[in-house]
Amino acid sequence: MGIALGKPAFVTKIDAESGDITLGDNDSLFRGEVYSYNNFFAETSGSLLTTFDEPQRAPTPGQSIVFYQGDRVIGGGFIE
Repeated sequence: MGIALGKPAFVTKIDAESGDITLGDNDSLFRGEVYSYNNFFAETSGSLLTTFDEPQRAPTPGQSIVFYQGDRVIGGGFIE
């Protein structure tokens, strides 16, 4: 990007339409919840909101979210 901030910076958002890129520090990477789509579960499918007990670092749109029951995968989807 050709800039120097004097501290670590991370891309926190990309707006493909406008070309804007938002930067933040490490603390801005943590999220307490994420939306996901194209979820698949044995009994139902769709979109849902996952809320974490503790904020998770850098959940990123397009990454997979996977749900377990013990050691068994019971579903998953893609983070919005």
